[in-house]
Amino acid sequence: MMPTTLARIAVLVAAIGCDQGKRNASPEPPPAPPPPAPAPTPDAAAPEPTPDARVVVEPPPPPPDPKQPVTCSSDADCPRIVCGPCSKGAVVTVDHAYRECVVNPCPKATAMCRSGTCVVR
Repeated sequence: MMPTTLARIAVLVAAIGCDQGKRNASPEPPPAPPPPAPAPTPDAAAPEPTPDARVVVEPPPPPPDPKQPVTCSSDADCPRIVCGPCSKGAVVTVDHAYRECVVNPCPKATAMCRSGTCVVR
């Protein structure tokens, strides 16, 4: 055997012997395992975002004026008339276009586009 191999064997035997001596000298209980992390709950609040990460939400635009006429560029842009007006040439307003009626007072009335505004045909 080489002298370095003998030296390594001697160090290993000494280390094992010292380790055995420590184990037999004073038995200590093993350290307690760390407590488990609490599981996140659905009710837990999300962390507050940093000021740079905040999103500015604009309020929704106000609803259109009900008396405003419905604008158009072709007849296809005009809504179906379900609650009037019924007279030919009458301007269709936002209120007429989006109101719900139980009975349509003028079931045959349709709208057409004239000069950028929907009117009764």
